[in-house]
Amino acid sequence: MRAGSAWSRCAQAEADARRVEAGGGDGPGPAGVLIAAALVGIGTSVITPLGFTALAACTEPERLGASMGAAELGRELGDAGGPLLVGAMAVAAGPGAGFGALAALTALAAPIVRNRLPRDAGGESTPGTGRSANLGRELSPTATRSRGLGSVGECLKGRIR
Repeated sequence: MRAGSAWSRCAQAEADARRVEAGGGDGPGPAGVLIAAALVGIGTSVITPLGFTALAACTEPERLGASMGAAELGRELGDAGGPLLVGAMAVAAGPGAGFGALAALTALAAPIVRNRLPRDAGGESTPGTGRSANLGRELSPTATRSRGLGSVGECLKGRIR
């Protein structure tokens, strides 16, 4: 490799970095990153307390610590694993692939979550009522209640406590 080619690649990388920092080129620029981070923070600050409040209201007192711990572990694993996955994809195949992987995982998760909701006799999704045809007896409201757990839908409808 010639020394000149290494220097020219370095100069090109520096020029690209300056262009992105200035808000042009391939990136959102510093202002775009700050706005996106603020929106993520606002969303998280609203959703997290609501989720934990619903969980606390639906959990028997003797199971509260274990339920909160499990929920927090899942949240932390997502917070740690998501950026690693998207970042690894972005490094390996470019930023578009990283965001594509995120979109694909989100698209795959939506039907899984939807299919885990209990169904009524007509097959309609009815959170907090009936038994889930997809999860069977183990996660029916009766079985989960016997283990100190309940669905958020049941809790909000006043069926627990």
